[in-house]
Amino acid sequence: MGMGRSEGSRLGRDDWARAAFEMFSASGLSAVAVERVAEALGATKGSFYWHFRNRGELVNAVLELWLAETEEIIDDIVGISDPRERLRLLFERVFALVPRDRAELDLLRRTDDPAVAAAIERVSARRVAFMTESLTAAGLAPGVAHDRAVQAYAMWLGLLQLQASLPALMPATAAERDRFVQSALGVLDGLLPARE
Repeated sequence: MGMGRSEGSRLGRDDWARAAFEMFSASGLSAVAVERVAEALGATKGSFYWHFRNRGELVNAVLELWLAETEEIIDDIVGISDPRERLRLLFERVFALVPRDRAELDLLRRTDDPAVAAAIERVSARRVAFMTESLTAAGLAPGVAHDRAVQAYAMWLGLLQLQASLPALMPATAAERDRFVQSALGVLDGLLPARE
């Protein structure tokens, strides 16, 4: 093989995937280049090939971490018994991500790649299912809950697009962001059934 086992085994597959995920999170999928990840890890390309056959496998590992990140956010709040509070916390968390979440928007522009399209479908389905379950628990009929979950998701994706394309429309200061998040939560509260 030409490469000593000790060089290839110092860094694990997970180390490579996590370093690539950080690059993806900061700059999008095009930033996930074998040479850049190797440099960030202080490793050689040979070490990379110990764990991955090609960049495509690394991208797939990054996409799996993206799905895992969605699951972590859901796992953190799924135990909240009040579905309204659960959704409110979810929305607060995801709105806080808008200013820095260009990676997701980058993926949405790459749906011609079957691996990316499949990952987007899985993540989106999971997010919408979680919101639908919470809205149903809050008292909405399942079909209405699903429709409102999709509407909330569309709002999130629209905010990502605005942040990337028309940042002047988005809040610039911390106080403006707080006000904006509270206003957005007010809109989302309208998706919930009236309290009895």
